[in-house]
Amino acid sequence: MKKETKLPEGVTPEMVGKWKEEYGANNVKLAHLVDGDGNPRKTIVVRVPDRVTLGEQEKYSYTAPQRAREILVKGCVLSHKDEVLADNQLYYSAYAALIELSPLAKATVEDL
Repeated sequence: MKKETKLPEGVTPEMVGKWKEEYGANNVKLAHLVDGDGNPRKTIVVRVPDRVTLGEQEKYSYTAPQRAREILVKGCVLSHKDEVLADNQLYYSAYAALIELSPLAKATVEDL
């Protein structure tokens, strides 16, 4: 039995259903944002970055890192985006959550 998930203020089950339909049921997540001391600040809905978003972000990661971060945050934060963009702690916490969600898999390599 799945536990009841408390949605962030202003987010409805219909909104979540629409996002899951658009981005895939396993790609819509809750991110619990914290301040610099690790204290809870806000819970938001985000989506797992896709190839296109990661490609755009990586294109600017060395030449314009702030733009690269904005591409990821603007492209993947689904709820409370304006609030996240207006607050540095929320912004960097959201960015950290999205980096953690990035579907970059690891591999093992061995000599032949």
